[in-house]
Amino acid sequence: MPHLHEYQQAVFDAIYGQNTDMLYSQIHTPSGVSGQESIAIYRNNTLGSQYDALADFYPVIKKILGTQYFRQITRPFILQYPSKTENLNHYGQEFSSYLSNLITHRPELQDYPYLPDLARLELAYHQCYFALNDDTFDFNGLSQLNNKQYAQLYFVLSHSLALIESNYPIDAIWLANQQEKPDHHIQNKQNQYQLIVYRDHYQPKIMQTTSELFDLLMAIRQKKSLLQLTQLATYNETIIPTCIQRTWIQGFFWNETSCLNAIN
Repeated sequence: MPHLHEYQQAVFDAIYGQNTDMLYSQIHTPSGVSGQESIAIYRNNTLGSQYDALADFYPVIKKILGTQYFRQITRPFILQYPSKTENLNHYGQEFSSYLSNLITHRPELQDYPYLPDLARLELAYHQCYFALNDDTFDFNGLSQLNNKQYAQLYFVLSHSLALIESNYPIDAIWLANQQEKPDHHIQNKQNQYQLIVYRDHYQPKIMQTTSELFDLLMAIRQKKSLLQLTQLATYNETIIPTCIQRTWIQGFFWNETSCLNAIN
């Protein structure tokens, strides 16, 4: 008799398209439905729920490509990248790289080079809503640090904050497609767009920002100390207080070891 893990693997293989005659022969239902029919029902429910999740996470991409074409390109994605957990809020993180590869092989997608970046933006927007709540910034603790500790100070970004760079005006594309009749005449006025996605009173927001702010937040994400932040070419001493006030920075540690342990 097969072990439990062998049954689990057989069910997984059956859902995602592999032949499992052993499994079919072991399924018995009081209604007389065959093993193959039972697995087909379960497969449709499983794949359908993952498609629904992708449609919820990437509504603008779905709108741009159309429902039929979106369904066509997401089915292979689901088979290639099945969900590994029951929580579908974390599903679909490979979709951006999947689209990058798809664009190189499908001529009809050549006019949509921005789709991978738009996918990153849409996923960040979705994850922003479900991100963990942040701690309250410890102003009292900060005021008690001495000069040596300040030099070894490391800030921690909000759980909901995402940083996205693109060569395309993906924020404008996203915004235009929130309307019933999108404006398709969006001009690409810059070589690079730097965006932050953040949560404001539980509502995700998308904001195009300056290089000063973006570089600082990126350096914090890369675990740069306060001393290293002040050495950035774009450093502006007024930005950190603003970031704390807007809760984009949620906390701090005064040595690298503590910072790495807390973040990792």
